[in-house]
Parts: sequence; structure tokens; C-alpha cells
Amino acid sequence: MNCPKCDSEMEIVLISGIEIDRCVRCKGIWFDQQEQSRLKEAKGAHKADTGHQAIGEYYNTIRDIQCPRCKVPMGKVEMKRGRIPILYETCEKCHGSYFDAGEFRDFAEPTIAEFVADLFSRIKSRFAGGK
Repeated sequence: MNCPKCDSEMEIVLISGIEIDRCVRCKGIWFDQQEQSRLKEAKGAHKADTGHQAIGEYYNTIRDIQCPRCKVPMGKVEMKRGRIPILYETCEKCHGSYFDAGEFRDFAEPTIAEFVADLFSRIKSRFAGGK
């Protein structure tokens, strides 16, 4: 498979038992259906996104791309994560997603609200007799 942004080869990378495809040149990441959500919850997720933020920002200006699996035009998604908008592409047919370098780091990083909710959940668990 080739990168939908720079047309370079995608290498298969295994992180926490989840196989992803990462571009050898621009370091963009292709996720098959729901892999990005599964990897976000996995230990070591930060190792997936090895690209430089500036390179990702450059390639993020290329928004009209075709799915590297289905060869159909991909839809544009804008997701708010706290104050950071994440702009990525997704395929309506196979439900795969493409993240430019740096976007998955932003996606996987907990927002302040998620951090506080997790903290309160742990405190509540401790007071309820959990460990």
C-alpha cells in the first residue's frame, strides 16, 4: 500500500498487538476500521506517531485524497480535542482513517476533561474500597 498523501511506501508496524501502516517518508498513519480507537487505549500508543509535527502540518494541507485500500475519495473529518482541532481523513466504504504526522499524538493525548474524569474515577474507586 502507498501513502495517500506523498505516494511513498507504507510500512507495517506492530504496536501493543495492533498492526498499523505508517508512511516511510511523511510518517502519516493509516488505520483500518477502529484501529485508532483501539490503539489510543493501548499501552505504548505514543510510539505509533513518530513523525514531525511540521511535516504533518504541511501534508495536512492536502485534503483531497483517495483511500489507499478502496481507491475512493476520502471524507474530511474535523474533531475537537480540547482546544486542538484534529483534521484527518476517513473512508466511507472501508471505514479506514488516515492521520498526518502528529495528529495521532493529539488524538491519543487525554484532554483535561478526560484526565479529570479519570482522576475522580480513581479517587471514587479508592473510597469505595477498590484498589
